[in-house]
Amino acid sequence: VKVNAVEIKRKLKWLAKSESEARVKPKDAADSLMPRVNIAPQLTSKLISSIMSPAMKTRQEAKNALEQILAAANGRILPNGLNSLVTALKGRMNEPCKNLAKGFITLVGNLALALGPGFRQYSKMLIQPLMWNLADKQSSIRSETLTAIDKFSEAIGAGAVLNSFGPLLEKDNPELRTEVLRWILKAKRELPGMDANSLVGPLVLVMQDRSKEIRLLAEQVVGCLM
Repeated sequence: VKVNAVEIKRKLKWLAKSESEARVKPKDAADSLMPRVNIAPQLTSKLISSIMSPAMKTRQEAKNALEQILAAANGRILPNGLNSLVTALKGRMNEPCKNLAKGFITLVGNLALALGPGFRQYSKMLIQPLMWNLADKQSSIRSETLTAIDKFSEAIGAGAVLNSFGPLLEKDNPELRTEVLRWILKAKRELPGMDANSLVGPLVLVMQDRSKEIRLLAEQVVGCLM
C-alpha cells in the first residue's frame, strides 16, 4: 500500500477542530444532586505505601481498601490531593501478579469514572502505563484494559485517549496494534472533528505491517479519520 503521510495530514488538518471547542461539556448536573466527596483525608501514608509494597497480600489489601473508599463515596470524588495515589497506581500498571493486575486495572478505570472531568489533570500519568497492557499475551488482561480505556474515554473524552495511541502503534507488537486499531474503529462515531495528526506517522508505519489483518485495520482507521 502506497501511503502519503503529507496528504493524510493535509486532509486531517481541515477536518480537525480543537477538542475544547468541539467537545465542551456542560457542568455535571449531578453534582448538585450527589456532591463529589473529598477522599484525600482517607489516603493515609500507610495506604499509599501499601499499594507499592513488595508483598502481594499487602497490595491486595490496599486495592480492596481503595475500592471501599470509592464505593463509600458513591463513585463520585473530588480531584483534590490525589497525586500520591495516582503515582502509586501508575506503578501498579505493570503489576507482576496477573490476577491482581486485573484488579488494579479495573480500579484505575473506576477512579477515572469517579473523578469524571476532574480526571483530566491525572490522565497523562496513567493513560499510557495502562495502555501498554494491551500488549499482554493474556486476553483477560487486554480485555480489562480495554474496559478501563472505555471508562477513561467516558470521563475525559475519546480525544484524550485517541491522542495517546501513537507510541503504542509504533511498537511492533501484533496484540498491541490490533487492540488499539479495533478500539479506534469502535469509537469511530467520536472521531469526526478530532485532531488526529499525532496518529498519522504511526498509522503510516502500521500500514506497512507484516500482518495483512493489521494493515487492513489501519486502512479502515485512516478511512474513518479522513
